[in-house]
Amino acid sequence: MLSSPPLFFFFSSPVVEEMVVAAVDELKVRVIFCQSWAKDVHLEKEGHVLTIDSAPHSLLLPRCAAAVHHGGAGTTAASTSAGIPTVILPLLMDQYLWAEMVGKRGAGPKQTCPLRSVTPDRFVALLREALSPSCVGAAK
Repeated sequence: MLSSPPLFFFFSSPVVEEMVVAAVDELKVRVIFCQSWAKDVHLEKEGHVLTIDSAPHSLLLPRCAAAVHHGGAGTTAASTSAGIPTVILPLLMDQYLWAEMVGKRGAGPKQTCPLRSVTPDRFVALLREALSPSCVGAAK
């Protein structure tokens, strides 16, 4: 599966490292990890993870298999506009609303999990759902 498009992670939290490693190990996917303003978070996993400072969403996201992020309005708009499944791990405020809307439209997991309580196993299950043919089709 390594020749398939990568997953895009846009987070600024060190908590995400476990999730990235779980995704790579369990699903055998490649990951682009955008560290944003958290410059102290640099992930590596045997050449399967590329850490970047930033990238234009309009150019990068259409080339990815799915996006994983906190659910900010701008990032949610960018990932859904790109036509890719979106996994939102909300932290606060309207991020829960965006996660619910993406799930209701079928373009991501039906049920989300807040970042502070997600486990690697739960995260992999969310990714499997997002990468399912039904979510991929709904996202397109």
